[in-house]
Amino acid sequence: MPRKGMRTLNWFSPKHPTLDSTSPSTSQFYSPSRPSFSEAVIDRTIEMAEPMITKWDPHTTTFAKVTSLFYENRKEAKDFIKVVNNLHKAMHFHATENSRSDKLVRAQSLIQIAMKRLQKEFYQILSINRAHLDPESISTVSSRTSISTLSSTSEFDVEDNDDERVAIADNTKMPRKGMRTLNWFSPKHPTVDITSPSTSQFSSPSRFAYSPSRPSFSEAVIDRTIEMAEPMITKWDPDTTTFAKVTSLFYENRKEAKNFIKVVNNLHKAMHFHATENSQSDKLIRAQALMQIAMKRLQKEFYQILSINRAHLDPESISIVSSRTSISIRSSTSEFDIEDNDDDRVAVAGESISEVEDFSNVVMIDLRLIAECMISTGYTLECLKIYKVMRKSIIDEAIYRLGVEKLMSSSQVHKMRWEVMDMKIKDWLNAVDVAMKTLFNGERILSDYVFASNDAIRESCFTEISKDGAMTLFSFPEIVVKNSKKSPEKVFRLLDMYTSIVEHWADIEATFSFDSESVIRSQALTSLVKLGESIRTALSEFEISLLKESSKTIIAGGGIHPLVIDAMNYIILLADYSNVLSDILGESLPPAKGSLPESYFGIADSDESPAPAISLRFAWLILILFCKLDTKAKHYKEVSLAYLFLANNLQYIVVKVRSSNLKYLLGENWISKQEGKIRKFALNYERLGWSHVIESLQHDPNASMTPQQVKEVFKRFNSAFEQAYRKQSVCVVPNTKLRDDLKVSIARKILPVYREFYNKHRDAILKERHSSHVVRFSPEDVGHHLSDLFFGPVESGSSSTVESSPSLLR
Repeated sequence: MPRKGMRTLNWFSPKHPTLDSTSPSTSQFYSPSRPSFSEAVIDRTIEMAEPMITKWDPHTTTFAKVTSLFYENRKEAKDFIKVVNNLHKAMHFHATENSRSDKLVRAQSLIQIAMKRLQKEFYQILSINRAHLDPESISTVSSRTSISTLSSTSEFDVEDNDDERVAIADNTKMPRKGMRTLNWFSPKHPTVDITSPSTSQFSSPSRFAYSPSRPSFSEAVIDRTIEMAEPMITKWDPDTTTFAKVTSLFYENRKEAKNFIKVVNNLHKAMHFHATENSQSDKLIRAQALMQIAMKRLQKEFYQILSINRAHLDPESISIVSSRTSISIRSSTSEFDIEDNDDDRVAVAGESISEVEDFSNVVMIDLRLIAECMISTGYTLECLKIYKVMRKSIIDEAIYRLGVEKLMSSSQVHKMRWEVMDMKIKDWLNAVDVAMKTLFNGERILSDYVFASNDAIRESCFTEISKDGAMTLFSFPEIVVKNSKKSPEKVFRLLDMYTSIVEHWADIEATFSFDSESVIRSQALTSLVKLGESIRTALSEFEISLLKESSKTIIAGGGIHPLVIDAMNYIILLADYSNVLSDILGESLPPAKGSLPESYFGIADSDESPAPAISLRFAWLILILFCKLDTKAKHYKEVSLAYLFLANNLQYIVVKVRSSNLKYLLGENWISKQEGKIRKFALNYERLGWSHVIESLQHDPNASMTPQQVKEVFKRFNSAFEQAYRKQSVCVVPNTKLRDDLKVSIARKILPVYREFYNKHRDAILKERHSSHVVRFSPEDVGHHLSDLFFGPVESGSSSTVESSPSLLR
């Protein structure tokens, strides 16, 4: 976009009009074609210095090579010294604004030529005047004259009465002679013709002589700067006009506001420049009075922008602007480098930003302009006091609205009902997410941008604003852990808090990266450590409670034991936190790992391919559960029912593992081994529960038999089947697949043999009287009876047993 606004004044151009201090107009201050303040100084100084320095360059002219400057014309020699001093001063002045300027290179080349000339002169004076500088002559002169040794003489104070510095003892005074210091920047000063080789221009008083009525170099600078600054600063003095009192400079006219900043910066620069020459000058008092008025104005503007634009400067808006735009934070920007394209410093990343976001950008730029001006002019404390009070209130209020507050005393927290504490933890989890992604992040972005020119100020400012809120936020988990009652079911809220801190740890370190914020990082780390310790304790308590479980309750029909439901739901929830549990538990192995073989755990673990510690820990918990199931199975009087109980519960565990994160922790090998065990348990159940039914039938149903033998076979089958059905009809197999597999397996062992026997001998038996008492079941009847198995005596009861809520989590 085209650059807009106005450049810094060419303060010392001979053609520049004198400012009418009574006029409030600002149009006269800045012209886009004119250079900055320091550029004007160094341009004018080089213009005045170059002709004289190049004239006496011994490498360019024979005249300069064979002639001594101090013997040819001592007055011109002293002018030469003044020119060099002024050039060095202007170089230093310009370097504070732009240390890479080409003008500095040009000036430095002139300095080198001048130094080469002065070295030559110094050597010539010492060598030619050996007779006049012998110790005897110097002692004689010293005894007869009063030599004024001005050790504190300024480098600019090269007066033309140097010939009189040695005053004759009899007070006879020679007439004063020479020239006053050059008035470099007088508007009436003519331009030197640098193309003329004539030497008359250097010795002519009209060009380089110094009039007693003209000010020194720094006086000219500060006079001109005050002349230009006073109208604008007094115009916006809130103590002099109602207009300035009720009107905002930055809202009324942002272009004039930026010009105001430039004027203040130039005034401060000129004060500093003049103070190095004359720190007692009355001009400094006048300039300081203007500076105080300007600072009062800028304090008012700074406060108004912060207070009125709270909506545009809330951390969420700043975070959004930062994520959608590229904000240029130039920490090395000079206080004089206030370009008029500030509105373009925030470049839109690929799309137009909204009007609200654009306004936020403008507000941030205005704050930065004011802050840099106040800091560079020595009003840092006043600036920071306003900023810290305004921004800290926003952070503290936001933390409170997010539901995080300093908790009550330890005893009150300890007595707090878990439901209330659970709600507070939920609020905290949401608060951490918002605070790290938006609140503190946005505030850090704003502080970094507004105070980009000074790292130390950025650090102290953001630290003071965010410290209390951050400490309140990150001390919450530690307080909860220390003072709330311990129980296994609370471990999941602790894991949520631990996970939240871990997930935001990179943001915590990046946002609170300053050394002064180490206490915040330390508090977050302390809470993390305390949470980890409490979680390890809770897991140990869960393991102990599992080991101590000793109920002898028999589950009707060999169904799912509540302990399995409770424990598996708990373990599955733990598995969802396996990543953080790996950090919390570290490389600690289960207590029994060293004494039990790998087959007990069911997962591959070898020196060549060791299993993760977290996988072994979960395998160990389930192994404890297996052991408890073995113990409880022994309480069944019917051995077949005990095997069905084991098959049902192991199937439940495997299904839960397959459908959860445990699948990845334990692996397919573990699951396959458990499924093999389920098949063995099911086969044992079939063998013990239905073998006498199968054995009641002939191995060869087509074998020749007498009618009486046929009757005996039917009677044995009827009795065995009725007895088995009566016993097994109370059995429960909640898992559909296991239930269908068992039915199919039992039916395949009974139905084909019975059907074949029934079809071969049915007709012979039906001819006899009371045949219905002999053949009581048709093959279809047997199939129907088998299909009704494993639903339990009360179907709804079995269903509710499987789906009951885990008692450990109630």
